[in-house]
Amino acid sequence: MSLNDVITLNVGGVMLTTKRETLTKYPESKLAKMFDAESPVLSSLPMQKDGSFFIDRDPETFKIILNYLRSGRLNSQISKMVREDLKIEAQYFGLKDLEQRIYKRF
Repeated sequence: MSLNDVITLNVGGVMLTTKRETLTKYPESKLAKMFDAESPVLSSLPMQKDGSFFIDRDPETFKIILNYLRSGRLNSQISKMVREDLKIEAQYFGLKDLEQRIYKRF
């Protein structure tokens, strides 16, 4: 397993594809622990028959998180309702950098 591995996620019924490198960008985060090739957590994730990993979270908010992990940036046009959801998800996934950006920016 390498950082360039392509991983397919089933997030709340929506299929998303990314690299392991993206998911492990912040080593202290829950996402990094979930997808670190060395982590015992990876083997406990529910894998679907199609090889995707199931994450029971909101797919629309998760898309924003993935884009943040890829670019390090947040869209300034995010609505207040989405910001609140994003705060919850950032806390859930232990993405402290994202949490801080949300609080500072909005």
